[in-house]
Amino acid sequence: MNQHRMKAVALYGTGKAVTEEVEIPKAGPGEAIIRIEAAGICAGDRIMYEGKAPWGEVTTRMVLGHEYIGVVTELGEGAAQEMCLQLGDRCLAEVQIPCMKCYYCRHGWYNLCDDPNGFLEGGWAEYMRIRRGAIVHKVPKSIDRLEAAMIEPLSCSAHGVERADISMKDVVVISGMGAIGLGMIQFAKLKTPYKLIGLDVNDRMLEMAKRLGADYVLNPTTCNVQEAIRELTDGRGADIYIEASGNGVSLETGLEVLRKRGRMVAYGVYAKPAVLDFNMVSENKELEIRGGHLSPGTYPFVIQCLERGLVTAKPLVTDVYTFDEIEAALNAKKTNPLSIKTVLVPPGSMPKQKAER
Repeated sequence: MNQHRMKAVALYGTGKAVTEEVEIPKAGPGEAIIRIEAAGICAGDRIMYEGKAPWGEVTTRMVLGHEYIGVVTELGEGAAQEMCLQLGDRCLAEVQIPCMKCYYCRHGWYNLCDDPNGFLEGGWAEYMRIRRGAIVHKVPKSIDRLEAAMIEPLSCSAHGVERADISMKDVVVISGMGAIGLGMIQFAKLKTPYKLIGLDVNDRMLEMAKRLGADYVLNPTTCNVQEAIRELTDGRGADIYIEASGNGVSLETGLEVLRKRGRMVAYGVYAKPAVLDFNMVSENKELEIRGGHLSPGTYPFVIQCLERGLVTAKPLVTDVYTFDEIEAALNAKKTNPLSIKTVLVPPGSMPKQKAER
């Protein structure tokens, strides 16, 4: 392949993902080019591929990939100073490029920016351009590239747990043992809650939740979750319920299992509106409901947690494919019942332990 060209995965619409050869991007003023080491596939990427995203269908060519790790190969004018980077640094950038001028940015809630400069995608390629204004974080080379590609979803997990305000006396329920939920189990465990409970309809995911720190796990298809949680709380109900599955039924379950004056954090992405009985929220229980979006201020903490071994992403990366295998990668959850997180790597760089699938 021409040294000025690279492989990239482009999404052209529902069910249309193509690996193609394109020009390697160039860095403009304030921009950086990184060579991608690994890039994850987010649940949001999959629903865009399937045409089920609540924000609409893809109608123009897009190179997705906001979960990634890369090495700086080029710096545009002023980028070294603006991004605090040097050639050879290992880094990633946060998903959204905030304006840093609006009310929300000025209060530190830049994930809710009124005037963002778009989402930063492009990790499904051998090289990626980090645009000016992006929030960049360096990553130690001691963190394995597959784990480093998980920094973005783990940062989301950390933000969801922060939104819950967990104390050591709380009984905490986390619903949805996907990559985000399993990350939440680990960060919630760092809060040392009194009891930590994982919910999922997949027993193998529940086994993973136990391995990563859940005290109890419950499968709604095989047990009465409300009764089980009442037994674990002397009839009172859970103090905190974090919803990470994206299933509206799980939100209903949360209203049922929470104690009076309990707290729910809704962190899932919901393909359709949920129907909830808000009498449970108001006159019956006086519940508190909080939302969660992206991961403001959590990246540095997550990077340190991975470096120190306080959390792990290794067991969450269950499927590794090259860019040339994009169709198989996007359908991994259909072919592998134990799939949690799928990570793409550049051609010719398959990890030895993953090569014999």
